[in-house]
Amino acid sequence: MKLVVLRVVVVGVMFLLAAPAAAQPAGPKERGFAFEAQLGTRFYAADYGDGPSMPLTAVDGGFFAGYKVGRFQVGASIDFTRYSVELNGHTVASSLLTIMPGFRAAILRSGDERVEFFGQVDFGYGHDFRSGPTAGEDHNRVVYQIGPGIRLWFHPNFAVGALVGLRGEFDIQQGEDGATIGWTSVFARLTLTGVF
Repeated sequence: MKLVVLRVVVVGVMFLLAAPAAAQPAGPKERGFAFEAQLGTRFYAADYGDGPSMPLTAVDGGFFAGYKVGRFQVGASIDFTRYSVELNGHTVASSLLTIMPGFRAAILRSGDERVEFFGQVDFGYGHDFRSGPTAGEDHNRVVYQIGPGIRLWFHPNFAVGALVGLRGEFDIQQGEDGATIGWTSVFARLTLTGVF
């Protein structure tokens, strides 16, 4: 009798443990803190102090943190780029810090809600901290990026994705010789998103 009761208890516990997994929705978690790690390519400007800024290609990373409600995510990302170069006996260094509020929206979803086509819009402001011959120059940066992407939710809390879009940057130099230099480029990103 004790053996039968033990078997019933063990089978019951197994069903209870298996039930939440079976009842778990296939799509993403609907609400929660969202964190997105990014790895991609973009152009950035390098100013060596003897002419206009030069656009260079870079592999960059970053993150986006915010809140997810249903199909929408709202938050901000922080981008940081630093370069240093030896030029004519002087070291020219630049550290660009940009804060970009952003918005992501799932436009289309598959029937099981695991795959979604989404759109992204980011708009930000940054400041370029200089050292070397260009240290006295005050550079501000206005940045936007917009594009579509696709995301796969392989778990209700985690997704991988990719997007491609347009990124515009405007380097605004203050002072007597102030100038605004702008460039638009195509960017591509791989993302890993978590919702908690």
